[in-house]
Parts: sequence; C-alpha cells; structure tokens
Amino acid sequence: MTSNNTGNPPIGANAGLSAPDKQLRVIGITGGIGSGKSTVTAHLRRRLYSVYDADEIAREAVRPGEPALKELTAAFGEDILNADGTLNRSALADKVFGDESKVEVLNAILHGDIARRLDAHIDRHRAHVLKSRGKMKTLKTAFIDAPLLFESGLAARCDETWLIIADEDIRLRRVALRDGLSEAQIRARAAHQLSDAEKRKRADIVIENNGSVEELIKQIDARIISQG
Repeated sequence: MTSNNTGNPPIGANAGLSAPDKQLRVIGITGGIGSGKSTVTAHLRRRLYSVYDADEIAREAVRPGEPALKELTAAFGEDILNADGTLNRSALADKVFGDESKVEVLNAILHGDIARRLDAHIDRHRAHVLKSRGKMKTLKTAFIDAPLLFESGLAARCDETWLIIADEDIRLRRVALRDGLSEAQIRARAAHQLSDAEKRKRADIVIENNGSVEELIKQIDARIISQG
C-alpha cells in the first residue's frame, strides 16, 4: 500500500533552481533492515535509473588518503587504522561506543563528506540531463539510497522521499533467513536509526512491503509511472 503524507512540502535539491535544472528530480529512498529497500533499488537499476548509494559513498570516503579518513584519524587517534592504513571499523566503533559527543564528531565528519560527494554525483548527473535534452526519460530522475536519509540530513537534498516499510515481525524473519542473525543482533543494527513511526512522519511517500517481491515491484512501477 502506498500513501502520501500531508505535511509541509519538501525542501528539495532543486528548490530555487533555474527552469533547465528542474528537469532533474531527486528522490531519496530509505528503510530499515529487512524492509525491502535493497530490492527496490535493484529494480530501479534494472529499469536503468541511476541510484546513488550513500553506504558505498561512505566506503569511498574512508579509503586511505581520503580527507575524511585523515579527519577521523586526527579526531580519534592512529589506532583506528589497520597496519595497511585502512580504517579498522571495529576499533573506531569501540572508540565512540556509548559516548554521544564522540558519535556527534564521527557523524559530522562522515555525513559532511558523504553530502559533498553526493552533491558532486548529482551535479554530474544534472549535466548529463541537460546534455541529453530530455531524450532519455530515466535520466530525469535520480535516486539516493540512504539508510540514514533523515538522520544524516540528506533528505534536504531530495525533491521527494520514499520510505520502504514492513511490519517488524516480517523484517526480523527476513533478515534472520537472509543473514542468519539473531533477533538481538538485528535490533542492535537498527538501534541507531529513527523509529518507523518517526520516519513515517517525515517521508513524502510510504510504501508498505508486507507481501511478495512481485507486489512490491508493482508498487514501485506504479510510482515510477506517476512521476511522468
């Protein structure tokens, strides 16, 4: 089931831009673990839409030599690095665990860098749209795949936000079958995200995924058609 929220209009990445730039629509997609968000983004890619993955961009941001990794090292110490200079994610997690001020420092570094990289991707995409003169329909919409779409502030770069959601028991069952995780492990992974209730309030479109993959795909295709 798909629903529209009736709150304030979104402040999108294209707000205030000149008419040619408004040819590009940026849609942010989010959803908790087991919601089916990855199924949605995979389908969009098969439909030849560009999907910019915030997690993938985050991995790029902390490669050796990148500014964000240097900032993290300065903030948390050289011992967050492996011998080869790569980020030791477990060591970093140990450093910030249970310390809200350190989490804020970590998020300020990573979220800021991810946003800048994402802006560069969108700018390049916008240039392709203008060059194509509207000949490729799938170029006119770009998607941002971000588990922390609202928490990171990336939603402000979107013209519309989609929340993929499913009942908790269904999500727990999906992830347990897919990843072999216990309920406690699944809940721990989701602990840093906003609640589903809060995300519902913020999302422009809520897509419920309690049924089959086929039913989910039908909803996505209908939503794409509605974009025009």
